[in-house]
Amino acid sequence: MKKWLRIWIEETLKGTTFDELGLAERGVWFSLLVLAGNSLSEGIVELRKGVGYTLPHLANTINCKPEELNGAISRLIEVGKIQLLGNRGLKARKKIKEWCLGPQSDSQSDPQFDSQFASQQYRVKIVHWERCELTMLRCFLS
Repeated sequence: MKKWLRIWIEETLKGTTFDELGLAERGVWFSLLVLAGNSLSEGIVELRKGVGYTLPHLANTINCKPEELNGAISRLIEVGKIQLLGNRGLKARKKIKEWCLGPQSDSQSDPQFDSQFASQQYRVKIVHWERCELTMLRCFLS
């Protein structure tokens, strides 16, 4: 069975995606949509049922650097397009921020990728996947 994702042109161009996300972030967003559509758990990016990706593995899968994916994931969470889930359906809590940002320091420096947290596995849930017809995208599986 062939799967596909329909994107409405006007809603995509004039909706929140272009306002909220930069070029690289949009690239990650659309890559995650494609991966979520190809998943056994519709709307969730995962390696196999209930098992998530590490940050470096996901970056390799979508052909970007972990540091680039790191910033895009943080932004996508911030604007409410995705949520990170732990393995086997458990909602990830404290470690989510660390997976994206690395450990928080007292300095005001920009968040940086930290390999200590790169080994954490998370599944990426596309927020409102089931309601795509009501937002900027229409998602159909045939």
